[in-house]
Amino acid sequence: MSRHRESIAVALAATLAALVVLAVPVDALKVVFALPLCLLAPGHVLLGASTVGRWLDVPMRILLTVALSLAVLALASVLLGTVVKLDRSSWTLGLLAAILVGCVAAVYRPVVAAPRLRLVRVRVRPLDAALIAAAGVACVIALVITRTTFAAPKAIGYTQLWMVPAGPDHLTVGVRSAEQHAQTYRVEIRSGDLLLRRFDRVVLRPGGRFERRVSLPDIPRLTALVFREEQPATIYRRVTRGFSPTAPPTPAGPLTPAEPKLSGRLPRTTPRRSGGRGARRRSRRRSPPGRRGSRPSAATRPGRPGSHRARRPRSR
Repeated sequence: MSRHRESIAVALAATLAALVVLAVPVDALKVVFALPLCLLAPGHVLLGASTVGRWLDVPMRILLTVALSLAVLALASVLLGTVVKLDRSSWTLGLLAAILVGCVAAVYRPVVAAPRLRLVRVRVRPLDAALIAAAGVACVIALVITRTTFAAPKAIGYTQLWMVPAGPDHLTVGVRSAEQHAQTYRVEIRSGDLLLRRFDRVVLRPGGRFERRVSLPDIPRLTALVFREEQPATIYRRVTRGFSPTAPPTPAGPLTPAEPKLSGRLPRTTPRRSGGRGARRRSRRRSPPGRRGSRPSAATRPGRPGSHRARRPRSR
């Protein structure tokens, strides 16, 4: 088959596989068409676009086809992840675009003469064969271990409880069990001491889920409780909702200036006496007679009646 017909056939097969992956609802059929689209078609068109791809032997061509396809997948994940969201549609369309570009490159590549290839005979020793077989067995064991679920008897399980709004005057109450064994629960919805709803014998296996959409009146505070069957009087999980699901938000009032903080001590109303020790001495000298702390004048001193001689000021 010429390279033109081969490129057209690969392009049509890739387009058909992409349509099946995107449009057919059967998962098994999607896997059958997605495997060659991901692991064979990108590497095949890249080898066809190269100048030495057609001169390789069959084992080397198969190996390079798978390796180049994986490389295209890795590069496509980086390029698509920076532009669009990675999902089934983006992956399929991106791979189809890469395959069509490779087909066009294979059609218009230049013709090169066949190189002289010298086949080398590889001699495999028994030790090398044993190591390769051991590596293959290790890969198989690793795959089996990753797909096997082991028991964990000492692991501690847990239970989730949530209560979220689900419209006007409606709430969704849910319980999810991640315990080690099946559990039987009792779910109650209360407002204080008032019992509003009750769900008895809710049996959940590990990974099981229970949800109910309940209609409740406009109550400002609701509490959801979960009890286990082995401890019916002990609350195992509790969720409290502190506001009504339909109450409008309260608008904030105008800001008022903060009042001054009053202390138990009254403010001082009389001015402080300024000056130092010399000023206090001068005030004592000028104070009128008869006041406490004042000195008697020369006219009122005992023993010197009628003396009006002025007193000489002290030198400082």
